Formats: sequence, structure tokens, C-alpha cells
Amino acid sequence: MPLDKPHYQDDVLPVTGRKGMVWPSVPSPQASRLVALQYQLEESEWWPAETLQHMQLLQLEQLLTHAAKTSPFYHARLRVLAGIPAGGLTLEAFRQIPILCRADLQEHGDAVHSRKPPKDHGKGGVIRTSGSTGRPIAVTRNAVTNLFFNALNLRYHTWHGRDFRAVNASIRALRGAQLKAAQDGKGLGWAPGYPSGPMFFLDSSEPVRDQLDWLRKVKPRYLVTYPSILRELLQYSNEAGLTPDTLAEVSTMAEMLDPALRDECLSIWGVPLHDIYSSQEMGLMALECPAERHYHVQSESVLIEVLDDRDQPCRPGQVGRIVATDLHNFAMPLIRYEVGDYAEVGAGCSCGRGLPVLKRVLGRYRNLLVAPDGTRFLPGFTDLVKDVMSKAPVRQAQLIQQTEDSVDFRIVVADTIDQDQERAVGDAVAAVLRPGMAVNIVVVDRFERPKNGKFEDVVCNVETAANMTTRISTKTGKSE
Repeated sequence: MPLDKPHYQDDVLPVTGRKGMVWPSVPSPQASRLVALQYQLEESEWWPAETLQHMQLLQLEQLLTHAAKTSPFYHARLRVLAGIPAGGLTLEAFRQIPILCRADLQEHGDAVHSRKPPKDHGKGGVIRTSGSTGRPIAVTRNAVTNLFFNALNLRYHTWHGRDFRAVNASIRALRGAQLKAAQDGKGLGWAPGYPSGPMFFLDSSEPVRDQLDWLRKVKPRYLVTYPSILRELLQYSNEAGLTPDTLAEVSTMAEMLDPALRDECLSIWGVPLHDIYSSQEMGLMALECPAERHYHVQSESVLIEVLDDRDQPCRPGQVGRIVATDLHNFAMPLIRYEVGDYAEVGAGCSCGRGLPVLKRVLGRYRNLLVAPDGTRFLPGFTDLVKDVMSKAPVRQAQLIQQTEDSVDFRIVVADTIDQDQERAVGDAVAAVLRPGMAVNIVVVDRFERPKNGKFEDVVCNVETAANMTTRISTKTGKSE
């Protein structure tokens, strides 16, 4: 039976679209679409997994038919489905479609676009990725994909019982309306379709000391930021003995979440942390469950496949590559798109929702190091940093691989580091690497954030044949 089914605050009504109509609210056309979609989402999240999958296949048929007719790229690519009657699509047949890579979008981006996107899906806008994988791309989205983004964002707020009237704060790389709002010192509404308190913005390039001072000044109930920003805030807050004491919850996004950060947030600030899994190309793909520390795939918007090294679906407990299909982007269909992330498949959830479970998201392909034999592996960075901090006054660390046989371990230290400490740090790093890999300790004053504001603990800049032959154990997440 469903447990703790979410609901809106009883006295918070949708934004009215008619003068003098307070209750019952008569929403504007845009808000009406959002509220209608949200009503359906509140029902479908409790459907059995089989029902959700059936509805996804019906929607996929519409998307695939449109793509085959109007996209030059997919016209040939989808011939593998020829002969399947209406209503006859299966997941097995769907998986015959070749996987879409970033290189495909770079080389054939214009041909991927639909030549006749549905007019009633609204105008398209271009989303340009940050290029953190080394392959920046541009993806067109439209009013329908934006509608689903807002509806899922609203679901995220309701799942975690947030008060729409409260003050929210966001520390991230800013642009557009968010940047202007920050410059003007004004807040923007943050609960789509509903009256809400203000969300104030601060650019993630500001020093951590100024970030904490800003939070104490703004006095938000909620904070949304990157995990790496939160880690710095918690560390500085703990050392300075200062806390943003109005906070009730923190949300993280855009980077891989270290599970230990949840406990640190509870220990230092006394508030829970909830995470989302998203990408600029696909929007919101998975939201943290309100009952468990794992993620529910947003099946009404995206079909997620987690595939092993043989491109077969992973079972619960196995780790594989995430391949995603946007069910509603008819402007630039992304069908079986390899996002570049790894995840572990989870089993059914105690909350009663039928939405598929990702137990954890392990990070991007470029967060895997290359061993001298060409295989890739996860270095266990979280445990490494804990070990290093016990041996030397290290405040922050980053592992960067430039060649197959060496890595740079970049550190920021609280004071100075002597030779014995540096040797101990080097030995700790070497212990998580593969034989034949040397360690260079590089002490820096601070880490500069890239323009997109996101920080990666582990970065591999090695380009080898292993890029095309990665094998990750589907049982443990370790390289084979």
C-alpha cells in the first residue's frame, strides 16, 4: 500500500488567472496545464511498474514515428523497427535501436532535429552543455519539455513537504534571469504554478566566507547548491562556529553526491540533504525518494536504461551506463542517448511507488581513471580523502590524471606540509591506484571553479582506446 502520499499545503492554491478569483482559483492557461499534469503525476507515481512501462511504450511509439518521418538522422536509424504494428512495440525491440553518443550529436546535430516539430509543442530553445565530458553539445528543447521540467520540479518540492511560502536560496553558476536577480538583490518565485516565497541567488564563484555570510543574512529555509559548494560551506561553518540557523533542508544537484556529505550536513547543520539527478540535455531524470536514500526515475518524462558492458539491462545491485530517452522532446529527439554517467540499479522501494529505483549515481565516465593496461577504474576518492586528512593538514583535494602512468594529487593545506606528511599522502594515493602509476603531490592555494560552477573530485584527461572499451564490473562497480 502507498505510504505517506504527498499533498499540497491546504491553503496554498494555484496562481489565479482571473481578477478577483481567489478561491477556488482559476489558473491561467499556462498554470492550468501545469496543475493538470501534476494531478496526473500524483496518480501515476503509484502505478505498478508494469503499467508505467506499458504507458512508456505507447508514448515511445508516438516519438519514434515522429522521429522516423521528420528527422533525417533517425529516418535510417529507426529502420530496425520496420514491420512492428501499432501497439506492438516491446522493450526488446526498442533496444535494437543503436545507442546515441555525444559524438553523434556533434557530427550530425542538425540532422537529428525534426524538420516538422509539432507547432502546439511551442517554440524551441537551445541548451548548450558545459562540456564537462570534453564534448560540448547543443540540444533544442521546447515548451513541452519545459512544462515537464516544471511539473517534476513541483513533484520534488511536494515529495519533501516544502512550504512554498518560505524563503529559498540558491548558490550556483548564474546566468540570465538568475544573474540579473542576484545583481538586483531580488528574489524569484520557486514553486511553479503556485504563489511562493522568494528564491535568492548567489554566484558560486564567491568566496566561501561570503557565501556563509550571505546565507545568514538572507535567512532561507531551503538551500539548493552543488555538493562541492556544500562541502566547503560545512567545513568553513564548522571551523568558524557559525551556522545558517534558519535552514530546514538542503538540496544538491549537478555533481556526484558523496553519501558521507549527507551525514556531515546532519552533524554540522542539523538538517537533511536531498539530491536530484539531472542533465542539461535531458532535464530532471531522477528525484530522491522521500522515504529512502535512493532515487526514483521520472518515468513519465524519461525512459532510463542502465546497461552493462554487453549493452544488456543491469539487474538490482549491478552497475552500468545510463542510457536515456526523452519521451517528449519532438523538436530534437534524444533516443537511447548515452548520458555519460554510471549508476547502480535498485530494487523496489518501501514507499510503494512503482517508479524504478537507482540506488546510487556513481558519476561520469571522465571520473574514471585509466590504468596502464588500458582498463578504467573508480579510485574510491571519498575514503582516500578521509585517509589523507588523518595524515596531513589537507583541507581539499582533487585527483587529476594527465598520462596513463601518473596522476596529480592536488591539495589545499591548512598550514604547511612537511616531507614526512607529503610522503604519507603519496603512499595513501598510491594505495588506491593500479601498479605502475606514479603520484605527484601538487600543493595549491585554492581550487578555481570552472565557468559552469561545477567541481569534479576526480578528472581523467587521458584519451586512449579504453575510451571505447571500458569494462566496469556490473556487480561491484570496480573495473575488470
